[in-house]
Amino acid sequence: MNQGNAGADWRQGYVTTLDYTAGLYASLFPEHLNFACALNGVEPPVRGRQFDYFELGCGRGTTVSVLAACNPQARFYANDFMPSHVAGGRQLAREAGLDNLTLLEHSFGELADGQADLPAFDYITMQGVYTWVSAEVRQQIVRFIARHLKPGGVVSVGYNAMPGWAASASAQRLLQASAQWSGGDGVQRVEHARGFLQQMARAGAEAFQDNPAMDRRLAQVAGASPAYLQHEYLNRHWQPLYHADVAEDLATAKLDFVGSAMLPHFGMAFPPEQQALLDAIPDPRWRETAKDYLLGNSFRNDVFVRGRRGLSPARRRQRLGTFQMALTVPVDTALKQLARADADMAAAMRPVLDQLAARPISLASFEDDGTQHTDNATDTPDSAQLMAAVLSMNRHASLFESPDAPDDGRRARAWNAAIAADALLGGTCTALASPVTGGGIDTDIAGLAVYRQLADRPDADPDSVVERALQALRRLAGSGAEASGAQAARVRAVVEHEVPVWRRLGVL
Repeated sequence: MNQGNAGADWRQGYVTTLDYTAGLYASLFPEHLNFACALNGVEPPVRGRQFDYFELGCGRGTTVSVLAACNPQARFYANDFMPSHVAGGRQLAREAGLDNLTLLEHSFGELADGQADLPAFDYITMQGVYTWVSAEVRQQIVRFIARHLKPGGVVSVGYNAMPGWAASASAQRLLQASAQWSGGDGVQRVEHARGFLQQMARAGAEAFQDNPAMDRRLAQVAGASPAYLQHEYLNRHWQPLYHADVAEDLATAKLDFVGSAMLPHFGMAFPPEQQALLDAIPDPRWRETAKDYLLGNSFRNDVFVRGRRGLSPARRRQRLGTFQMALTVPVDTALKQLARADADMAAAMRPVLDQLAARPISLASFEDDGTQHTDNATDTPDSAQLMAAVLSMNRHASLFESPDAPDDGRRARAWNAAIAADALLGGTCTALASPVTGGGIDTDIAGLAVYRQLADRPDADPDSVVERALQALRRLAGSGAEASGAQAARVRAVVEHEVPVWRRLGVL
């Protein structure tokens, strides 16, 4: 479905009437992927922050730009075939001085055919796009990986998964169809599709009845932005996939499955009856896929490696012990969010969170919990690994190894200042770069308004920072009205609680 330009075959069924959201995906960070490899007993591709990295289908380039900002010794490349995405990403990269980032307006087919002069890569990543394109384009992606991934290199692929989508896939088809028959621009088409889906549900459509998965999908659709809905749901070739089929595709590029970038999936305990079913499956691809049947997963973040090199239990423990964990949100924020899921777990984590509020902590420094280290110890996470997995999954912490050569942080702070200035002119990127962790953290427009005031005067009086940030937000809104109480409270919360986190992580 090519909305607005049915004859423009360069789109290959991908919808391009709205730019994608400027999201930051921690599962694509090299440090996160290194930890996922070591956790699963596989040697990571590199140690240190000198590497080559490619993101396929980077959208506006937020993730790859943040990574380039906080890893100046590495080389970053990315592609997107939407010209507006590439142009906007290049402009921000120029303003931030990211001379180690190359953004390409190439299709996957052009890349697979070698039409860009590229090195071999330690990391190739993609988020979502693999199940938004046709089978032919997926094969182009696999050919690109076969051509450009180094031996020992890692691939991260996030994709819509079956069978978790089975109970609500009809919602996507109806969204796509109703957007196609409606008129108007991109936003109007998406809003028509959203409204029609909701009307069908209210009218008592049988397909929506007694279906918890459909209820969750309807709630997601109701709260999502038009840009997200277009790219996530409305592409002609949209197709969720089974893990076994993705693994079979990537095997032709000599890739072996490592594990999930969703770290809590490592060592997940299943009830005895379910575990017996899994143990009876001889094919590892289908054994992993069967877990999706048991869990109802509708999205996966899979990590693959080209040439799996196993770690001995002793080497795995040693390698994991070199990782540090840094808190990326205020302690109270983490505790409140954790408590919603498990109050006892939140209470148990409080002492460690208080330590993390002062400085990053090495996993090796956690007190030994008595876990017996045996030859099969890679199958059972210890307490430090479990805590790291939970905090990382909830975007409360980042995992990283200290770089061989400390970064002075100037490149990261230049990026942060550039996006703060851009946001106050209407820009949409809200991801800050941390030279300490080698990754990024999320904030919002209030956070960037505060950052803009502190970028030039890092020791400014907090009250004056709050007032100037509120003035900047009023100018952005184009109104002379006073800030709302909620907005003022949010700005003050940033100054009091988030700025200390930024300072600890070298963001400011």
